[in-house]
Amino acid sequence: MKSLGKICACAFIVFFCYYISYAHSEAEHSRDIGMVFGLCDVSGNSLKSNSLHKDIGRVIAELIDKQADELHQKLNDIIRDELKTDVFFTVLPATFEDRNKKFLEELDKNFKFLKRKNSYKDLHDVAEHLNWISNKMRDLPFYVNSDIEKISNTVYQKRNKFTRKSNIHEMKDFLLVSNRQIADIIRSYKGFQPQQFKAQLDTFARDKRFFRWGGYGHRIFFHWGYNKNFETSYRPLLFRIGITKDFIKTLSPKYESKVVQIERKLYDEIKRYWNGKKKTAITNLKRHLLQVSNQTIDDDTAEVILQLAYNVHILGDYSDTVIEPLASIQDIRSELIECINKFDVDDRPKRRKVIDRINAAANKYGNYDAKNAAELLKTLKYDIPILLMSSSKYRLQLMGE
Repeated sequence: MKSLGKICACAFIVFFCYYISYAHSEAEHSRDIGMVFGLCDVSGNSLKSNSLHKDIGRVIAELIDKQADELHQKLNDIIRDELKTDVFFTVLPATFEDRNKKFLEELDKNFKFLKRKNSYKDLHDVAEHLNWISNKMRDLPFYVNSDIEKISNTVYQKRNKFTRKSNIHEMKDFLLVSNRQIADIIRSYKGFQPQQFKAQLDTFARDKRFFRWGGYGHRIFFHWGYNKNFETSYRPLLFRIGITKDFIKTLSPKYESKVVQIERKLYDEIKRYWNGKKKTAITNLKRHLLQVSNQTIDDDTAEVILQLAYNVHILGDYSDTVIEPLASIQDIRSELIECINKFDVDDRPKRRKVIDRINAAANKYGNYDAKNAAELLKTLKYDIPILLMSSSKYRLQLMGE
């Protein structure tokens, strides 16, 4: 057993080290950006006397990876403030009374059912139903307390361990006790208390339980593509906001219109953050480019450089494990071509050749997005520096030549 434990420990360490080395660091992102723009070598060493590739890397890191948690909290605060309005509280008391009545009816059915002779499947179904009820209660702010949390977790654990070889009588007794405990919590409800409810809404907002980013983590924000319409076509955000809307509707079925208002405010806030971050990134990038070329650079030119560097960063993120919230490879391909078409390059056949190579790289491995991302990155590092050498404007702004 000791040797098995050592093997497992070693395997974990190897996996952990592999994972850490596999994830892209900020230095690696800066190196990728530098190589694509012809500013550094494969080791990340600058080819000029400046460290422009690191400056651009920091600008992009700020744009993509910063303020996600701040925005996450802001969205939860918006929902809390909307749910605290006086109008909202005019229908909640009746809603809670009705919800409690339905829960008690379900629990009474469970009790009567458990008093009969039960099979393994019967008890498993009751456990699943109890877990469902306790989870529904746990998701309502009024029922935020340690008792329902504990009951829900215990029922869930018991249900998962309950097999055909388990003691049926023991399981039945446990379910009867749990059923009664949940009913007691509901019966202890003394009437709707607005101040208590508002305090619990504060707790939900502070713990970010209204809008949760789930398994997507911080990448649900700002990794969607530089020009992506995240409000209509970015599936991770649409999915998580959809779950948030469903949760709000569980408070009262009369709040369809309220949910629409909240959804609009969430998207407006996300848009405000994103547009503000892009504006700041352009300003910071122009400042760094000015130091190299000693000339004022227009916003459009700076944005082409920013957009290209943004997509290089996202391609680097594909070397990590959480890739679902990243901009799709086809969206990245389209944005890269959009950038290249904006370069003031006289050699059109050369530009056409680069675009063809980008299209090929983006589809080389079919649906294996991580491999396509690596192939795209390799193609950009080879082709873009050569293409930029044909542009006197970009040579001046990036190289100071």
